[in-house]
Amino acid sequence: MVSAPARPIPSSSLPLQIEAVVKRFGQVTAVDGITLELRSGECLGLLGPNGAGKSTLIRSIVGRVVPDAGRVAIFGSPANSAAARAALGWVPQELALYPRLTSEENLESFGRYHGLAGAGLQQAVAWCLGWASLQDRAGELAKKIANRAKCSTWNIAKFYVIDSTLVSGEGYAAKGYRDTYESRLARGSANLVAGWRGFSKVEVWGA
Repeated sequence: MVSAPARPIPSSSLPLQIEAVVKRFGQVTAVDGITLELRSGECLGLLGPNGAGKSTLIRSIVGRVVPDAGRVAIFGSPANSAAARAALGWVPQELALYPRLTSEENLESFGRYHGLAGAGLQQAVAWCLGWASLQDRAGELAKKIANRAKCSTWNIAKFYVIDSTLVSGEGYAAKGYRDTYESRLARGSANLVAGWRGFSKVEVWGA
């Protein structure tokens, strides 16, 4: 019996599509022709030592690095587009806050970068403050509550990208990130791309 060929999934419905991506820094090729697809509900762990190109590929996915060749699309939209940013929840390698701004002001700044405004922005800020238990400290400077303020930047998203040791342990931040991701994954509405140096972190996150 010959089975019918599998139907290709439309590129616009794929959470992540990477086609022949190349990125060079001078004479160094950090990413060399990577091609992959991520389907709904999948979790992808990028494993490798420092300098392997994990962070460069992740920054290409979130639109912070422009590839020299190839294409990156989030749900069919270019990686650096407003539509892609709106779908992403990103924890960068170095999660910098504005220390002289309050937690609430930091969230408003990040929200505007993601294309939020008006009531949508205020709802997202309120959700993040509540998730990080910062409602009563929203007006405090971020430098006074740095770790918890960093947690609050984890937004409600369809696609999560992690490139940070902040989420790799068992502390408050790591547990909160995993709980949020897993609750979204249980409803079939989340994907994860993460960069790690060891298999232990992959096992914790289920990649």
